[in-house]
Amino acid sequence: MNLTLSLIICPIIFSVLFIIETCFFLYKLIHRRNTDDEGMNTIDVTPGEVKYCMGWVWKFAVDERTNQIKLSIFVVWYFVSICFDLFITGMIFLIVYYN
Repeated sequence: MNLTLSLIICPIIFSVLFIIETCFFLYKLIHRRNTDDEGMNTIDVTPGEVKYCMGWVWKFAVDERTNQIKLSIFVVWYFVSICFDLFITGMIFLIVYYN
């Protein structure tokens, strides 16, 4: 019973997290992508997005005078957040399976 319940709940949780983060990533990539004076691709971000969506670690990657982050760092953030989603899903699986 616990295995069946966890195999139903965990994919739903991961898919919801994945869809939310992918939509945010694609929105930023399509609508907020810029090229700065040096030819570097950047993404416009707000301090609130960095603090609440991306986490405090990425605060140091944002140029505070222009509120932009390098595209390569933004892509790395996406992959890190997907790995974090997998970790959360795995923890929920273990909690549901062993309770």
